[in-house]
Amino acid sequence: MKPLHSLVLAAALALAPAAVARADESTSPVQVRGSFFALQVADVEASVAWWRDVFGLSLAMSPPTRNGVTMRLMEGDGLMVELIQDDSARPLRDLIPGGRERQGPIWVHGVFKGGIIVDDFDGVIARLRERGADIAIGPFPATREQRANAVIRDNEGNYIQVVSSQPPVS
Repeated sequence: MKPLHSLVLAAALALAPAAVARADESTSPVQVRGSFFALQVADVEASVAWWRDVFGLSLAMSPPTRNGVTMRLMEGDGLMVELIQDDSARPLRDLIPGGRERQGPIWVHGVFKGGIIVDDFDGVIARLRERGADIAIGPFPATREQRANAVIRDNEGNYIQVVSSQPPVS
């Protein structure tokens, strides 16, 4: 597993109310209602390409860079992801004593991951795989204790969990 070079990015995954996806045909492998999160990224254009290619999002807003901060808003089928590249930002690994020498992730308190809730879990996972998504954890089938779920990693190492809207198996 490649190290999470900046959990500060994952801390930016503050979600609006839970999103629910519908399973029908569109350019997006996931159709979500009401989900938004923002990510601080090292390379905004590479992240734009990743969210376009993997989730089928379109560039909705691209204001000029101001004071070293570039913002891009990606949007599609109710999912909005704000990508922010601040030239003064640094990876968390660089800010922690011994961080560069440490193997594996560096864990900090704060938001760990964001996610989306989908109706057609198996179909969404299949479409994300077709688009080259890095499935970092899982997928896990539904059990009595949990819904079917998987965690993917974006091009910057952030975790995005995909969770079935179906309740755990009784």
